[in-house]
Amino acid sequence: MFPPNLLLKRMLFGKFSYQFQHSVIESYHVKTPQQNYLRPCSKMDPLNHFRKVSLHHSTVDKYISTEQISFGDVDFGLTFKQIRKFKKKFSYYDIQKYEEIEWRRLGFKEQIFSYGVRRIYHFISDEFFYGELFFPDIRKVDHSKIARFLLEKYLGKVDYKPGSDFRIDNPGAFIFYENSGINLSIKYISKINGEINEKINKLTKASSLLVNSSKSDLEAIL
Repeated sequence: MFPPNLLLKRMLFGKFSYQFQHSVIESYHVKTPQQNYLRPCSKMDPLNHFRKVSLHHSTVDKYISTEQISFGDVDFGLTFKQIRKFKKKFSYYDIQKYEEIEWRRLGFKEQIFSYGVRRIYHFISDEFFYGELFFPDIRKVDHSKIARFLLEKYLGKVDYKPGSDFRIDNPGAFIFYENSGINLSIKYISKINGEINEKINKLTKASSLLVNSSKSDLEAIL
């Protein structure tokens, strides 16, 4: 049961608000309940999950596709409320604030090729701009099979070096396939909203907001 101050914040701002969520995290004397809206999508914050996409990669293979890039059956640009209405039984949720920018994540448990995966919707300015398929433990998936299937879907037959990262672009979006050696993340990112692109560029250039990647990887498994 929440203490009165947290119950008041949940009532005033809502259970998905940064004010309530941050207060729960800061309340060390509160044992976090098992409600889905208090289970984070990942132990890494969303910006660190995104950070590798923003780096210059001379070793990442890049491809151009004429196929439309979409994240399942959900269109980019929908609001948090619209997706909540469309997909009700979520498993994870968290929200982070970087200066004035709020970044939400909404996650669902799914199966792909019989592998457990988290399907995560990312929102900035209350707009869905980035979808992620996150496999927490790469030892439990055939990552080469997943990579080949993804490349064939958007490009046809392509020579692929198992374990390597790659990027697939089209004019409206891109896919970034990231194999950290610990987990696997497939990121589907819209490029259409210029305002969100500008905010992302601002965040990724603010190096003080990013922690060392090896530290993030350790935090995710310890």
